[in-house]
Amino acid sequence: MDTEGLLLEVLSRMSAKSILRLTSLSKTCSNFPSENFFLKNHSQQLLYRDDLGFFIQQDQRGGKVELHTLSSNEDKKNFDDYGVPHSSLDFLYNTTNKILGSCNGLLVLKKTNEEDMGLFLCNPATQKICSIPKLMTNINNDQSTFGVHIVSNNGATEFPDNYGVIMVKSAEDWLPYSIFYMYIKGEEWKEMAKLNTGARNIIYDMPVYCRGAIHFISDTFPYLTKASPDYKPYIVACDTDKVKSWRINLPKEAMRNSHDQSCVMRIFKWGKPSSLSSQSSICLVRLRKSVFMAWVLNDYDVGLWILVLNTRVRAMGLREPEPVVCGFTIINGDCLIFATQQWIYCYRPTLSYGRLKHSVKAEEISRHGLGGCATHLCFTNYSNTLRPCGSSEVNFDLATIEKSLETEENCRNPNAQLDF
Repeated sequence: MDTEGLLLEVLSRMSAKSILRLTSLSKTCSNFPSENFFLKNHSQQLLYRDDLGFFIQQDQRGGKVELHTLSSNEDKKNFDDYGVPHSSLDFLYNTTNKILGSCNGLLVLKKTNEEDMGLFLCNPATQKICSIPKLMTNINNDQSTFGVHIVSNNGATEFPDNYGVIMVKSAEDWLPYSIFYMYIKGEEWKEMAKLNTGARNIIYDMPVYCRGAIHFISDTFPYLTKASPDYKPYIVACDTDKVKSWRINLPKEAMRNSHDQSCVMRIFKWGKPSSLSSQSSICLVRLRKSVFMAWVLNDYDVGLWILVLNTRVRAMGLREPEPVVCGFTIINGDCLIFATQQWIYCYRPTLSYGRLKHSVKAEEISRHGLGGCATHLCFTNYSNTLRPCGSSEVNFDLATIEKSLETEENCRNPNAQLDF
């Protein structure tokens, strides 16, 4: 391999921040960030690497956005040190965007202060953006009742347009099913299937894509009678290729007292990004009365769960004497990240010879500035890449984005009812 080829291979494994710094100092490497071959290799390499950080956002129809790294030794004041310009965070906040999902450095955003605005993709590191056509349907329900996931390296189109967007949303409030839609770059939204999601409300925020299927968990509120087959909470899964759905039962211990108002249950992907698809699984995290419990679906096909965490929040060695957890997630397949009203912590549950083994204490990551009155904070994993949003991406500019979305709308049936 020649020198330039070796440099290309080495740089493709680095974060966007490191690449941009090195290319600014080397004439030989200066053209790499604009070459499709390099960007494709770089995007594929980082797709199987751990995420280095995460966004945290208030859940009230968007709100302030912060970016944090998993390291607790970084200076938390300069966002440019993370490979994301501070102006990118200003853009996300000032345009009232809600982050719906993330994959390979791309964010799916929804502008929340105007009902007629569609979705769009954004790379905060490169400050590029690309609109996604609106989903046109006769169903009219609340914009919060849908989940979105990006599938990288999807579809027959060439890089950088080789991605797909999955959307699953409820039909009508009184119908026990959801509708699965698929969007491939350069095509229209397609209705793929109607999924039987049961009588319970489905939590569509931050779905889990694992083993070729998209997963959602139901809520836990006690509005059904014990005679109902859907009385207990459950997970709904849908194979996005075979377009078939099924349910996954929760562990019995997780369902005990799950109707309590203090009980919050969420699912996340378990397993390192570098692991094979067949080795990844689902992690169920439950927070009830300030006690964290977590299970991993150890045998996906059989439905066998194992307990990997059971600890009181007060026993995790936090800074606050009376901590109140406002949000949590699993990052990189094994790391529990959670936020109190002022601080963000990391806790790594471990197993030793098949038995539960607790960490000594939670690691303090940083202080957040989303307000001491925050009650529900949302996390989104983030990988710092140069992955383009598509061949039609443009620079950050609100006027350009609105014009692009308006142009797309004028090309469609003006009498059709918007889904958002």
